Amino acid sequence: MSNLAVPAWKPQTQQKSRAKRQGESVWIVLGLALLNVAVYWQLNRYQFLNFDDDAYITDNPSVAAGFTWDGVRWAFTAIDYFYWQPLTWLSHMLDCQLFGLNAGSHHFTNVAIHLINAVLVFALLRRMTGFVWRSGVAAALFSLHPLAVESVAWVAERKNLLGGLLWLLTMWSYVWYVERPSSKRYQCVLIMFIAGLMAKPVVVTLPLILLLIDYWPLRRPEWHRREGVRRLVIEKLPLIVLATLSSFLTYVGTKRMGAMDILGDVSTPTRVANAAYSYIRYLEFTIWPRGLAILYPYDRSLALWKGLVCGVVLAAATFGVFRVRKTAPYLLVGWLWFLAALVPMIGLVQVGAQAMADRFTYVPLLGLLIAAVWAAGNIFSGRPRTAAALAGVAVFLCTGCSWVQAGYWKDSATVFERAIAVTRNNMLAEYHLGWALEKQGRLSEAISHFRETTRIDPESMPGYYATGSALATMGKYSEAADSFRLAIRYQNNYADAYYFLALMMVQAQRAPEAIEPFRQALKLGIKPEFAAQAHDHLGMYFVSQGENEKALAEFRAAVNADANLTPAQKNLGVALVRAGRQQDALEHFRRVLAATPQDQEIIQEMQRLNARVGVH
Repeated sequence: MSNLAVPAWKPQTQQKSRAKRQGESVWIVLGLALLNVAVYWQLNRYQFLNFDDDAYITDNPSVAAGFTWDGVRWAFTAIDYFYWQPLTWLSHMLDCQLFGLNAGSHHFTNVAIHLINAVLVFALLRRMTGFVWRSGVAAALFSLHPLAVESVAWVAERKNLLGGLLWLLTMWSYVWYVERPSSKRYQCVLIMFIAGLMAKPVVVTLPLILLLIDYWPLRRPEWHRREGVRRLVIEKLPLIVLATLSSFLTYVGTKRMGAMDILGDVSTPTRVANAAYSYIRYLEFTIWPRGLAILYPYDRSLALWKGLVCGVVLAAATFGVFRVRKTAPYLLVGWLWFLAALVPMIGLVQVGAQAMADRFTYVPLLGLLIAAVWAAGNIFSGRPRTAAALAGVAVFLCTGCSWVQAGYWKDSATVFERAIAVTRNNMLAEYHLGWALEKQGRLSEAISHFRETTRIDPESMPGYYATGSALATMGKYSEAADSFRLAIRYQNNYADAYYFLALMMVQAQRAPEAIEPFRQALKLGIKPEFAAQAHDHLGMYFVSQGENEKALAEFRAAVNADANLTPAQKNLGVALVRAGRQQDALEHFRRVLAATPQDQEIIQEMQRLNARVGVH
């Protein structure tokens, strides 16, 4: 990288002694720690959520087992499980290794990373600009803003916090490189950036942000010459290549997972309109963070004129900050930081069912806060008491609002009840609230939310399936069967729906009607334990019809699918006895007794068989 070397850079500093600046920095760091602990201490009593926390931790055997060779190998090779994020998986594995599935401890790992990020924001801004208190206020607003709560209070968003941490460490390494350019220092930038991509690929926009901070606050002289700007871009090429590769892996992973197909075919004009509208909503939430929710439903009917108006506002703001770039470069840099860092999550390429999300603002929001704090600092530069009072009020309000917002994250029921209260037609929130209530045994309430899901989207297969599951638990088998039929109507390749429809027929004493859905479930592929039970039920049906050979085949298939299914072992033994194969029957009866030693029926049958085959 020696051919890319640029003159050394040094920050402008305020006229304060080194000791005084260090003393102020200590107080700021302590303040950041105390305020963040005050907001997030409540998380030690919180639970995992039934949305993503299960896929990332509780129901993910590779993670929940802690550190294993197989788990580590999986972490580095899985690209179709959300996206490639090995450092995030390893982080969750470490928590499981140390704390098991104690949700409070997992939450506090999130809090610790967030606090480190807050201190890094302060240290980085102070290093780049030389302003201690402005840097401290920006760090406080970053860490205490209600929009940050989702990333901290949701364990599955560890990836967001780790991505933010490595984003900041990459910037720190880059500033270190700019101070005295060398190949070794640039390699450090590359390592931090690669690590960030391994935590969450959202850091792909970081090369552009580094180019922005070259303009301000680093004020690298290359920005004043066209050839110099070209050199600065070339300097970022290795990072851009890595970002492109990460983007490709992310696209492949999310495509395989089906995350790009959740909303179906959303037109390009609608995507663009939603993107522009979301930018304005993010600005609104930054200034007035009320009505925050874990899920914001996608509005397919969003009027294109609204998107056009929002686009005009964004363009006007961009033109305005560009016009004042010489006197207020922090406005241009902060605004473009916000716009650029949000691009991967703004919905131009739609991934998931959300229109927007608080967690998406974790790093982009920092650009707006830097612009706001430096603008206020310059406006009130001659009135330090007024500036301090305004900063204190802003930090106080953010702290209070974040404490309240964090309270909505204590469990699945609470967080989704809140989402339903502050949004409209929130199908996913209704669905996940229903599952949370069903887990608590509140089946009637759960069914009402599942049915609300199907009201919002009459073709919601998950809503009908969940309704059927809850009705089956209540013993309403005929109603449950109707719900499973509707689930199959809207997704006719869903094996589990066929399987549970067949079970409902068995429970309703309508076994002949269960044959076809059992066979369809087996054809489509179901879990081994479900397959074993399906074969077992088919075997019992053939026994009732006197077709012993068909029954024998089904019972064998049941045992092959799940050798631990005791009823299948027992039924296979009985079928073998009927087929005159007593010795084979004895083997299966012994397996039954190993699992249920007190089964008197099998003990007596074995005694008769032993006597018949001459075993004493």
